[in-house]
Amino acid sequence: MGLTTVSVEMAGPLVVEAFARFTPFDSLIAYAAVERYRARHEDCKIEDIRKVVDDLPFRKIPINKGTDYLYASSVAKFSEEIPLQGKYYDGFRRIYKANTVAKMQEYWSKDLILEGVKECLNQARGRFKPSIVSLPVMLVPEIKWVFDGDGEAVEDLFSDITHLGKKTAIGYGRIKGFDFSDAEGVPIERPLPKQEYDVKPPFVFLRLKPAYWLKTGRYLAGMGTL
Repeated sequence: MGLTTVSVEMAGPLVVEAFARFTPFDSLIAYAAVERYRARHEDCKIEDIRKVVDDLPFRKIPINKGTDYLYASSVAKFSEEIPLQGKYYDGFRRIYKANTVAKMQEYWSKDLILEGVKECLNQARGRFKPSIVSLPVMLVPEIKWVFDGDGEAVEDLFSDITHLGKKTAIGYGRIKGFDFSDAEGVPIERPLPKQEYDVKPPFVFLRLKPAYWLKTGRYLAGMGTL
């Protein structure tokens, strides 16, 4: 175990989404570890996935009187952010927010069906009206993270990742190269529980370990350093 800095050079535009900035580096490694495990085990179960996530090669920091933990890994640091602009481009990519089937079923009612059209959703108004979301597209020369853990094991898992950020399926966030180096004395900045650490506002309820999108195991947290 030891402090390591990850430096990633980007090959093109990156879609920077605000909330993703508060997601630590271990989220990427958890994704890579789970995908690698699933590729090698066709019959994997949720218990297997949980074990993979609980055994990531980072130092564990006990929280909540030792009943829970978080990984010693930082959020992303951007060397520079240059809005992607041009004659025919305003620096934003406009996309439509998708409505899931589960959300549709939750609010299903006959008023949402257009008269005269069989089983057709009325998307002109209400909950099913498509909302246009603007995502900022930036030119980011370099992204850095700091973590405490097994550098070789983390580098091996990170080598499976080819893109970062959102809209990677259409080419955004492609990684050109990366480097792992020693980082003695460099603080690890990440969300930490307010009840146990001296943290800065804003304070929000967050899950502090992968999978970060789960609604369970959340704490009132703010940005702080380990």
